[in-house]
Amino acid sequence: MRKEELSVILDKHHKWLNNKPEGERADLRGANLRGADLYEADLRGANLYEADLRGADLRGADLSGADLREADLREVYLRGADLRGADLRGVRLSEADLRRADLSGADLSGANLGRTTLCGARVDGAVVGAGLAGVAGATVVAKLTAQEWAAVRFGGTLAGREPRT
Repeated sequence: MRKEELSVILDKHHKWLNNKPEGERADLRGANLRGADLYEADLRGANLYEADLRGADLRGADLSGADLREADLREVYLRGADLRGADLRGVRLSEADLRRADLSGADLSGANLGRTTLCGARVDGAVVGAGLAGVAGATVVAKLTAQEWAAVRFGGTLAGREPRT
């Protein structure tokens, strides 16, 4: 996608978020956004289903409530990004930087988190379903309270046992 095209979509999305005339929810389904500079972009509620965001800079971006199902987020910079309540089912996040990102309430069912860095990330209330594709090599260093860890819901089995309810 050309930078000019993306700029128009982001402008209309901003108007949509603020209930202004000519506002329109960002529809970036299947868009090629490889390497895009979306630093601190406001993409709340945007549709990024199956978008290719490999290597994009989304540091500090607000993607809360966004639809990122099946998106390619390999090697993406999401440091400090807001992904609260985002639909991340089936995303490819291998080698992504999610340091200090907020994944509270996000659905990561079927996601591939191999070699992803989650240091300091908030994951309270996040759903990691039975279909989690992989976490090999992931770095997870999060300072969570007992209540926050308890709020992380793991679907299916964990270490061969059913999760406690």
